Amino acid sequence: MESSNNRLLLLVCALLFMLGNCMEISRETTGSIPSDPTCGYRPRIDDPIKIAGGQNSNRGSEPWQANLLIDISPEKDEYGRSIVHHCGGTIISEYWILTAAHCWEEILEVNVISGENEKTVKQIPINESNYFVVVGDNNQWEYEQGEETFEKLEFIRHEDFILKTLVNDIALLKILPKDGPGIKFTEYVQPACLPNAETPYTPGEECIISGWGDTDKDGNVEVEATILQTAVVPIVDNEACARLLSTFDPVPMMCAGYAEGGIDTCHKDSGGPLVCHIDGSYTVLGVTSWGVGCAQPDLPGVYTRVKEFLPWIYDHIQ
Repeated sequence: MESSNNRLLLLVCALLFMLGNCMEISRETTGSIPSDPTCGYRPRIDDPIKIAGGQNSNRGSEPWQANLLIDISPEKDEYGRSIVHHCGGTIISEYWILTAAHCWEEILEVNVISGENEKTVKQIPINESNYFVVVGDNNQWEYEQGEETFEKLEFIRHEDFILKTLVNDIALLKILPKDGPGIKFTEYVQPACLPNAETPYTPGEECIISGWGDTDKDGNVEVEATILQTAVVPIVDNEACARLLSTFDPVPMMCAGYAEGGIDTCHKDSGGPLVCHIDGSYTVLGVTSWGVGCAQPDLPGVYTRVKEFLPWIYDHIQ
């Protein structure tokens, strides 16, 4: 009897194991949404090429992307808008978005139209009352079904952030919904996973960057993207980063890009994600921080190394 029960138990376990595998295959091939998503799931797959240079993303292919905007009313920018794109961010949970500390400076300089259509630079104070975030966004100037806007936020900047060197360039945005839950996860909105203490940063590994920043790869003209741009760039080893970039610090920073240039994050992509596919999950390894120009040869983009800040992140989000 005991032997029979053991055989029955083994059979049940084998069936459950096969069912679990089938469910994983179904999820991967059909794009169906798990009932209780955790992180690192990408329902819609894209074929990204470049940001600086202008490759549009398919909606939902970077579901962890957040759009950080500022209300400059009653002013209007040079395009006649009172809402301006400022930075990017990475959704890491229902109530938390990871971004860059330098996205929370006290003053934002905006080109505004004044007088007889004259363009001037206006300094706009930044505070929690005029800062808001949109998730599920692709075309940032059109409402798309399923996108959510959160206007009540708490911005937590790393206390040791140094603006001059952009050391410790990391921050958290806490969603403070008026009623009900925080960010709703759908096929267009999913959190990226955080790395763990053992997650490798492997030189040559290709990772995804995305944002609505400038698309002029020479960095000479501000050409802000309307559609979310996406790219794949390889991680560069610390030795090369330090050799190419004089202010690079290998502990709080990492860099990624191509020796020949041509593909990179650019102005206004700051705070956005560098996400790598690790052990089956899309994991945020970097936060877009700084660079020398955009997409220039032998000048890779620099990102905050998320793994080094895990204790700081968990101190705030748990």
